[in-house]
Amino acid sequence: EILYEKKASMFTRDAPTAMFKDLSTAKSVLQEIAKVYQIFQVPFSVVQVHKCPYKSKGADHGEHEGWLHELAWSRAEKMKQELVKLGVPAEAVTAKAEIVSKTVIMQYCDFSMNFSHVSVDPRTGVISLEKRIWWEKRLYSRDHQDIPSAEFAEPEKVQQKLLEVIKIAKFYACEVDVVVYKTLQSLSDDEHKQWLDELLENRAERVKDELVDMGLPDNMVGSRVDSVEAEGTGLHFELLLKFGRTRSVRGPKGPDHVLEVEGSGIYEFNGRFKPGGTLNHKPKYRHEKGGKETISFGADGFWYMCYNHNIAKSVYKCRELAGLEPWKHTQTANSGLVPVVRIVNLRGGLSTIASERTEVGSMDDDASSQASSTFSPRSGAMQAEPGSPGQVRREGSGSRLSVSFAADA
Repeated sequence: EILYEKKASMFTRDAPTAMFKDLSTAKSVLQEIAKVYQIFQVPFSVVQVHKCPYKSKGADHGEHEGWLHELAWSRAEKMKQELVKLGVPAEAVTAKAEIVSKTVIMQYCDFSMNFSHVSVDPRTGVISLEKRIWWEKRLYSRDHQDIPSAEFAEPEKVQQKLLEVIKIAKFYACEVDVVVYKTLQSLSDDEHKQWLDELLENRAERVKDELVDMGLPDNMVGSRVDSVEAEGTGLHFELLLKFGRTRSVRGPKGPDHVLEVEGSGIYEFNGRFKPGGTLNHKPKYRHEKGGKETISFGADGFWYMCYNHNIAKSVYKCRELAGLEPWKHTQTANSGLVPVVRIVNLRGGLSTIASERTEVGSMDDDASSQASSTFSPRSGAMQAEPGSPGQVRREGSGSRLSVSFAADA
């Protein structure tokens, strides 16, 4: 409450005036109101409240009430003048007085908050969209899968929605989560499920990145995917901390490793393969471009490079996915170059080549963090870390790879 110098209990016929009792405290309060205006940039009223006078005061009740109303207005006007000094445009703020029978608060501000794109529930901290965000379509089919990237179909309209979210988040001065919906639906297989999960996570992350680009601090914004029965508008936002919640801690998103294939005589099998689901209790892989090229584990114990995980349409096979044993043609009539497969662990943006004998599916965080060599995706060079028992150095470009060993003294 902003306090004013008190007037005599008996009103006079002189015009009432308003002087702050503590100017420093008054300025501190009004500075916060000015900050709220800077966030929302909407007109507002500053209101001074006064209690209706008792009729037993001996003076004319109507005259006394009018004098108190004038006193309240002069105090509201005093607050407006100070707000203008703090940078609020005079035309944006209106001074008002309010006479009530019972006082609970003495001053308040009434902002004209007319959001066009969102609504907020201050009890739950949920910010809901009035209309959904539309995305560029991504295709998933048996013969082709688009990269599950997230791009806005209408970027300008998205920014209009997010601008209102940013204003609300700045007002509450707390962390905010982007929550994208995942509906329970029938999927063709576990590869389809993993592709869809990655697509939705990318969409949540895309909205988060846009909020950061538009001015919210990166450490104040999180993202997640929640399962719901009805998709509705596709996502909402949650204000955290002020409502007794903290952001959920999640591990790295996306695959933890990929396969890198080089030297294949069938050109389209060169490149990176991402895991997506399982087959015969082993991960199955599809080329990162989303085509028919896949790597699958057969019931006979062999790994196959094939089309759409159909081993009957395979071109290469090997007992070890990334071991020392070379890959072979599945048809004896075929000849030519055979591929080399490497497992690349993805951790924090760095790539680490796994041990040649490491089984896919058995790698854990400890094993990957203790790998003794690092891979440079730009140069194709792998350098052993100092202090490893056997110094290994690999350098390669294209489909050639040289390996040299230095025995431990």
